[in-house]
Amino acid sequence: MCGITGSGACGLNNVCSLNSARPTCECPHGFSLFDSNDPRGDRKPDFSPSCDEAYSEDQYDFIELNDIDWPLNDYAHMNPSNGEDCKTSCLKDCFFAVAIYMSDQYWKKRLPLSNGKTDFTPNVKAFLKYRKGDRPPQNPPVFLQENKNQRSLIVVGSALLGISIFVIIVLVINLQTEPLLIDLEAPATAEKLQQTEPPAQREPPVETNLSPQTEPPVVDREPLEQHYDLPPCGKP
Repeated sequence: MCGITGSGACGLNNVCSLNSARPTCECPHGFSLFDSNDPRGDRKPDFSPSCDEAYSEDQYDFIELNDIDWPLNDYAHMNPSNGEDCKTSCLKDCFFAVAIYMSDQYWKKRLPLSNGKTDFTPNVKAFLKYRKGDRPPQNPPVFLQENKNQRSLIVVGSALLGISIFVIIVLVINLQTEPLLIDLEAPATAEKLQQTEPPAQREPPVETNLSPQTEPPVVDREPLEQHYDLPPCGKP
């Protein structure tokens, strides 16, 4: 919606931002609606740009807006350049209305500004020229702060969601691989124990010094002769 070619969804000299996928139109400082009843209509500058002899760069200054871009209406491009050189060059240019500064280069744009939108590309700045009699706001427009808060919430929420998903995946993987590791480690552990356990040593047989019992030597004994004294014959 905010990227429509031409005046855009919010008309000329406007800034379009998306809020819940719907375009919201905000008025940059130094501009006001042609028709106060049409918040998405065109806006006009509160001062009349002039390049006559009365123009003086001392009459103007810049308000710096972050994350805003008007991608069309470039009439000059300076590269390379720093922010201070950009401001000095733009103040001397009576045709200048806004400069977009990014990556050490800037683009000058003239009125009317078309297709204005929020742009969260890193380091994008808009230098909007205003007349010093019109005091700039002390704080950035509210819609920019809201968009930054929304972007911060989205970034934080996405980071927390990513961390939660990562932790869940790690837990699931650990639960699935733990039984398998136990099954694989059990045989290996048993085999390792068998390899490291010293072989059982057999005890040598106990040697006994008992010599076989020797039989006592056989002694040849002569039979004892028994002598009986017989009485003389004839005598009882």
